[in-house]
Amino acid sequence: MGLNDRIDDEDGIVNLPPDAFGQFDGPIDQDDHWLLTAERKDQLVVMRAWFMARYCDPANVLPKRFSGIVDDEAIQEVIDEIHSELGNLYAPERNANVSE
Repeated sequence: MGLNDRIDDEDGIVNLPPDAFGQFDGPIDQDDHWLLTAERKDQLVVMRAWFMARYCDPANVLPKRFSGIVDDEAIQEVIDEIHSELGNLYAPERNANVSE
């Protein structure tokens, strides 16, 4: 099972509405307007999927990308979860654009 299969199967990304996501011209990306009002569980799913598509150190990129949109506790929850599951088995994606 590949990483994208794991995201779809375990994280519930396939259950999110189509308007949760922006354009698909690279790694998965979300629609920020949708994310602002999304339920917390859906915010967690989207942030995790966004991270996993870029496979970068979550402590560096998640706050940079989601601060001001999602509360800091939710960001830290995803960081802790990823660290718990993967430890240091992630590496920065060379072409990941964290400012999108």
